[in-house]
Order: sequence, then structure tokens, then C-alpha cells
Amino acid sequence: YVFMVGGIVMGAVGLWAQKNTSIVSWARDKAQKKLENYTEQGGTLITTFLTSVKDEYNTGYTDTLPAGLTRVCGVTVEEVDPVYEENHTNLKLEGLDGRICQDGIWSEFLGGEAKALARYVEDYKTGQKVIASHEYGKGKAVYLGTDLPDDALKDLLAGVLEESGVSGVPFAVPDKVQVVVREAGEKKIYFLFNFTGEETSVSVGGYYTDYITGESCPESVTLERNGFAIICS
Repeated sequence: YVFMVGGIVMGAVGLWAQKNTSIVSWARDKAQKKLENYTEQGGTLITTFLTSVKDEYNTGYTDTLPAGLTRVCGVTVEEVDPVYEENHTNLKLEGLDGRICQDGIWSEFLGGEAKALARYVEDYKTGQKVIASHEYGKGKAVYLGTDLPDDALKDLLAGVLEESGVSGVPFAVPDKVQVVVREAGEKKIYFLFNFTGEETSVSVGGYYTDYITGESCPESVTLERNGFAIICS
């Protein structure tokens, strides 16, 4: 199981294939405790920058961030910095063959015992931990202190999903096409939504059935502009 909570909705949400994902920047005390229990019992929690900065009344926490989640995430936010077009900084993704890429939107220096998955390699930020992973109980928490380019973010989260035993969508999904997966017994149902603004096709391999008509799907499913399809295995 994977649960994602954070301050910013990022493109990687499309990777969530089988489980619901909730993304919020606020978290009340009970929610914080539930997230901790969820991770301790074997779940994988993915949090982003600006996680749990406010309560449900939009009042900022005075606790160390991420408020109420420092123990489960294994990090403390020590310094923050907005990222503009003119002040991107290079970082090294230690878990992706040492890939170098730029940060985005927001930047957080992370303290704490969590293992570094990425550190800055440029300017005064050199050596600062910005993405981290922490084993907690039977589960794990991953904290992203910045945004990443789409390809790097997808690869990073795909690795987290694989380690957590959560399978992704078994066919290539074009940009701006969203796929939501539900399970009914042993059957998997895929909801395909087209947000490209034009007609597009999704290659599914011809192994699926149209859930509405009951007919076999062709190898390529055509989605009308703003249209959708429901297929099942």
C-alpha cells in the first residue's frame, strides 16, 4: 500500500495505479497519528514539501515541520527557500545512478536520521539533504523536499512503488491521459480519461475488454477529445 500526502499536487500522481491517493497540505492531530500508524504497520508514506504546515483551520503549526510527522518521516525541515526561474539549484539523486537534475517550486534542507536519496551539489546548498527515506516500524516514509523534473520524479516514485509491491499501469500512458484503477475480485478495471484537448489513442495491447459494451478492445483504444473509456482485464 502507498499513501501520498503533501503540499503540492505533482505530476507523479498518475503513477498511482491501484490505491487511492490523497494530497493535502494540512493535517489535524488525528490524521497525523493515522499516518504514523499506517506506516508503522507496513505502509509506505510519501510526503512532499509543505506537508502538515497547517491545521484544518488554516492556522500554521509552531512545531518543527513536518508537524506531527517528524518521527515517522525521520526528518526535520531546517531551512526553506522558494525556487524561481532564476535560482534553480542542481541536486544529485543518489538512488537513480547519481542523476543530476534541478530542483523546482520549493526547496527544503532536511535534518534528521532519514537516509538521503538526494543531496544538493551546487552553491551554498552543497551537501544538504533534500529527499530522504526512513524505515519506520514495518513500513517506510519518503520525504521530498523539492519538486523534480517530470522524468526524474516518475523514475524516483516508480522505484518506491516497486519496492512497496504496488504495480503500475501495465501499458504506456500518453501525457495528459489519466488512468485510475479499481479492483473487483480478481478483475482490474481501468478508467482512462483524456485531458489532451484532442482525440488521442492509448496502446493497450489488445488484451482487454470494453467494460461498457463487453466487446474485446483493439490493440489501440481511441479516446475522443475530453472523452473516456473503461476497460477491464
